[in-house]
Amino acid sequence: MKAFPIVVSLIAAYFSCHASPPAPSNHKTTAVRAEDAGTPFGIHPSIGDVALEEDAPGETSFRYTHYNEVENYLFEACLEPGGAFISVGTFRGLNIASSGRVQRLIQLDYNDGVKLFNLMNLKLISLSKDRVEYLSLLLTGERETELMEKARTGKLTPKQYMEALKASFQKKHPTAKGVLTRKWKELGVSLPPEQWTVVDQINAGDGLDHLEHFMHNKMFNYLKQTSDEEMARYTIFGNDARFQTIQKMIAENRVLAMVGDLTGEKSLASVGKALKASHLFVSGIDVSNVPDYFAEMEVPAAQGGTAKEGEDGLAAFIAMRNNIKKLPLNEKSRVLLTAVAPSPAQGLGWNYFSLSEKQFPEWEECYRRIRAHKGPNPLKLETALRSFLHADPSAPATKPILFSPAGAKCSANEGDKP
Repeated sequence: MKAFPIVVSLIAAYFSCHASPPAPSNHKTTAVRAEDAGTPFGIHPSIGDVALEEDAPGETSFRYTHYNEVENYLFEACLEPGGAFISVGTFRGLNIASSGRVQRLIQLDYNDGVKLFNLMNLKLISLSKDRVEYLSLLLTGERETELMEKARTGKLTPKQYMEALKASFQKKHPTAKGVLTRKWKELGVSLPPEQWTVVDQINAGDGLDHLEHFMHNKMFNYLKQTSDEEMARYTIFGNDARFQTIQKMIAENRVLAMVGDLTGEKSLASVGKALKASHLFVSGIDVSNVPDYFAEMEVPAAQGGTAKEGEDGLAAFIAMRNNIKKLPLNEKSRVLLTAVAPSPAQGLGWNYFSLSEKQFPEWEECYRRIRAHKGPNPLKLETALRSFLHADPSAPATKPILFSPAGAKCSANEGDKP
């Protein structure tokens, strides 16, 4: 079966999606050297004594490194405590793991640049005295002592503090490209020389792929969609206890970053084997809006899709499903995904879905319905999912909602904060 690697990370240039279209890959794997197994922040990931295999990266950029699905805290109530959490992207997984509900976090993304950012970010967290210092290092590469004091004494809310850090950096570096990563290196963030070369090449490229664009422009577009209350309650940006939880997990080598393809042949199978050897089950796997791309592969371009000869969205979904089933799941394990909210009133919002393994057949049927659908307007995956969950597919939501079917109920009511 042909595999379909997906850029699985955070939102970039578009309001309606945040993963790049699928692209073929030969799925070569990165060999893991025995001496690197278990090394914190190492390029060669492992779980316990089991080294992991990585699928070949499908992209190398800093796109999708920023924070965007700002209501993904809705997923927390769906997670059975004590297991492993697998997440695409960057901050989304850290914020969920900071709840203390999971024992291990695996940041898995098919974009090698996202993996490199995750490695650098984990080191920044470890270097920081507290979340206030961390945000200063993350957004400016420096310790902005005056702003840090205002944040610590409550004179600036978390959002105001982040805005002030952004403004300070942009005043000093109005045309910055690569300044942040250079400053991080000077602070002690370590990567092998060949990986720093990749970082420099990304930042020096044409267009807006440099890290400053995503940390200072794209991320702040989405921070507007959240409140200080939500940030203080649910994120490492605004909650001291959550930040300390992640620091502790990193210090105990319970967070790792790796390249992985949800439809590939190596990464998830390798992770599943390693988790089983460590007697860990999977509490949840967050695949973001990757399933939306599978749906678009079933829709002709004339109808707004991306269908191309040789691509098969249903086959891509089945490949991902089969990989997920190789993980150590139990009856409370959840597959978590997002889809663009149907109502313009939600702005840049998403709706959130929590499914159990029992819902895989119905989820697969959504793709068959999309493929069979006739008419000028394509059937959207979000609409198909809401239909089988018995939620009115035509009713616009006025706020982000968590949908979970019978058999995959979360401890909170749908639509409520956990």
